Formats: sequence, structure tokens, C-alpha cells
Amino acid sequence: KPSQVKRVAVVPGRLVKAGDLLIELTSPTLDVDIDKMNNRVITLKSEREEKAKLAKSEVAYVKAELGVKIEEITTGIIQKENELALNKNLTKEFTSDKKESAPSPLEQTIRSLKQQRMQQEEAMNIRVKDIFLKSETDQLVLMHQIELLERELDVLHAERKGLIKYAVSQGVVGNIYVKESEQVEAYASLLSVNPAHPTSVVAYLVGRKNQL
Repeated sequence: KPSQVKRVAVVPGRLVKAGDLLIELTSPTLDVDIDKMNNRVITLKSEREEKAKLAKSEVAYVKAELGVKIEEITTGIIQKENELALNKNLTKEFTSDKKESAPSPLEQTIRSLKQQRMQQEEAMNIRVKDIFLKSETDQLVLMHQIELLERELDVLHAERKGLIKYAVSQGVVGNIYVKESEQVEAYASLLSVNPAHPTSVVAYLVGRKNQL
């Protein structure tokens, strides 16, 4: 991205060592991209938290709604079981017949109420499970989006960090090709640093000797 020279920290002929600041660039376009991406990450994280809270609220509502019905059925079962126990006690007082008889209407009612309670409990568990499954899917999608944006942010931050140029070794500043507030394109030459202790390298061509 095009950048602007914010600061030139050296002058020609200055001796610098590794790590000294040479030049600092800034990129308004890059800054805008980073801000937008940061805001998007913040928004997605907030959305993730809100959806998690919403799922918990939906589960609580389902449990409260069906829990009332289950409690009413349980109360009915207890009442019928008490009636059945009372009837059995009264029956024992007036008869000694121990033969097994068909289920009484009370016993059939109790059985029916227990089946209703089981159905309500199963319905509640299914709805709760569906809510959690949808919530987990939403959470995973948002998490992947956040991770992708954060990786892109890391790249942009590294790019912005690279706009600050430091000397990589000791040397003398040569030419400076830019000035402060100047707009520069990517890969433009900014300045040159000559080694403090130039060295020369002698190269030899190595080959096999001719054999006579």
C-alpha cells in the first residue's frame, strides 16, 4: 500500500548501529483497514456472547414452561396414588380376598399420568438439545470468522510494524531519497546505508587440473 514519510531520523554521513531508527512511515489506508477489522472482530465477539446468553434464556424458558406442566402432572400422580392407597386400606378391612384383580380406574389414571409426564420430559429434553445444538453451530461459525479475521489482523499489524525501518548493522548513512510528508509507493528506495567496515571478497574458479 502507498505510504507517507512520517519521520526521517537520520542525516547523510551519520554513523548508525544495528537497531537505530532510520525512518518511520505511516499508511492511512492500512490504519483504516486495521480499525475496520478490529471493529468487526469486536462486533463478532459481542454477537457470540449475545447468542450464548440467548440460548441460555431459551433453555430456561423451555424448562420453566414445560416444568410447570410436569409439576402439575406430578401433583396429580401423588394425589391419585394417595387415593389408591386409601382405597386399598379400606378394601382390606372389608374383604380378605387376595386374588389379583384387573387394574382399577385409579391405577389406570396413574399409569396414564406417568406416561404423560414422561412424554413432557422427553419433549423438554428434545427442545433443550435442539437449542444447544443450534447454539453450538452458531458459536463455531462465529469463532471461525473471528479466528480468520484475527489472522488477517496479524498480517496487517506486521505490515504496519514494517513501516518503521531500523538499521540492521553498523554503517554510515549515505543518500536519503525521501523527505518528511512525502508520499511513497511500495518498494520505493528510501535511503542507503554503507557498511562501516567494507570488506572485499576474492573469488577463485576451482577446476580440475589437466593430467598429462
